[in-house]
Amino acid sequence: MKKIIIFLFVLVIFSNFSQAISLLPVKTNEEVYVFDAKEVGIVEGVVSKDIALSNVKAWNSAMNSLSKNVKIVQIDKLDAFFEVADYDYRASKFNALRAIRIPSNIHLKMSDDVYLRVQPNASFSFHLLSVFEVKNVKITGGHLIGDRYEHNYSPISDKNGNPRNSHEWGYCLSITSSKNITVDNVYISSSSGDGINVNASKIRNRDGSPGTTIISENINIKNCFITECRRNNISIVDGNHINIIDNLITKSGLGKEINGSSSAGIAPKAGLDIEAYNENGSNGEIYQYEKVENVMISGNTFKGNRKADIILFISQNVLIEGNNIEKGIVCQYSSNSIIRKNTLIAKADEDGNMPTSGISTSNSRRVFNIEISYNDITGFENGLTLNGKAHKVHHNRVNEYKTGLVLGKLEDTEIYDNTYKTNQPKSYGLRSINGYVTGTVYLFNENFQATNRPLNFINYNQKGTGTLNIKDCTFNTSSSNSGFKLYLYNSKNINFKNITSNRNFEIVNSENINY
Repeated sequence: MKKIIIFLFVLVIFSNFSQAISLLPVKTNEEVYVFDAKEVGIVEGVVSKDIALSNVKAWNSAMNSLSKNVKIVQIDKLDAFFEVADYDYRASKFNALRAIRIPSNIHLKMSDDVYLRVQPNASFSFHLLSVFEVKNVKITGGHLIGDRYEHNYSPISDKNGNPRNSHEWGYCLSITSSKNITVDNVYISSSSGDGINVNASKIRNRDGSPGTTIISENINIKNCFITECRRNNISIVDGNHINIIDNLITKSGLGKEINGSSSAGIAPKAGLDIEAYNENGSNGEIYQYEKVENVMISGNTFKGNRKADIILFISQNVLIEGNNIEKGIVCQYSSNSIIRKNTLIAKADEDGNMPTSGISTSNSRRVFNIEISYNDITGFENGLTLNGKAHKVHHNRVNEYKTGLVLGKLEDTEIYDNTYKTNQPKSYGLRSINGYVTGTVYLFNENFQATNRPLNFINYNQKGTGTLNIKDCTFNTSSSNSGFKLYLYNSKNINFKNITSNRNFEIVNSENINY
């Protein structure tokens, strides 16, 4: 009898051990591991919070148990929720601990029948899929789905008592301090924060040097469909050599904001935002705690985003080329960048408001050396709005505007060989109110058409110490109103040479105007 009982006991123990072993991927010499939900212990479909948490543990256990020979994790079918909420901190190094993760040297290959979903939660900060301090990772196919429309936006504070009521840091995919990463043909939607966020696990030295920070480098995001994320569809806050190519980026930040947080969009509401975190020192120095440089944004289509399609908030050495744009490109505090060969056709937002500027550069000491060339810009209130230093703006075609070119605060800039044509009522060609020049600004071989005044300067260069030179330019109006002349009021230090126009100058209370 005792022998029978011992035998049965050993049999049960062995059976349970075998079941436990079966929950882990088999370590074989095969390079491709076919991921099976039941095998690794993931429960599919709508589940409780506890089961969604066990799904996270099962996923990570499977990934951590892969043989070194495995190069591809292939998922043919999966639809599961994952409890990834972090109620303690807003930081990638903590959020990654609760996310589902991918190890180095792995290609996560997902079919169209794969859906990885955020378990609805009330957390202010979390990552669904985390690529954290790894190398040589490729993610292809599948769907990453956030909890934007099911999220609990109740007021909340972090572990240190800091209010985190905006709930804007939930990401579908976070790429943190990782190198040689490719994201290809992935569908990403409905994040309560950003769809994709590229960042570092900690801040840099004040001068922008990495120090002990691991920089995200060689990041490629291509052929993806990224849509309906509450904040931005893509945010890049730290990294080097990042390529955003041939993606469809739509419907970011939609929905009217109300008192308190909700699933409605939250600022910046951009298709793509490059937004390194910097601070200004007491003596004017800039502390570059985060830094983004060497970015290529090419061949993307932006549609239906709430605010700007592309924001260069703080960045360096960015190429924006060959994209289809509806809501414009904004250069806020960025430098040494090229914006060329893009097609910008303005479309109204969900409230019927048209975007303000096709391409704009802001009034900041940090905005310099921007080349804007060979773009087609149609239907914006202002085609080009220019501020900053040492720009070259040339060979753009600007059409159907209220104002073709707006001059703000400019220094040592050249603007040439652009054409401006419009039939919009009450439209201006070249316009400035309170703009001014430091150094010398040149406009030459420009062709302006308007239905109101083709040139309209008010209080121009009153604060400036430099000179505006306008040479070999054409200013015409299609209006029959003889009062729509080349108008300068309370302006100074402007040289005109070889001007062609169907209207005369009207110069009022101005000085040092040579024509």
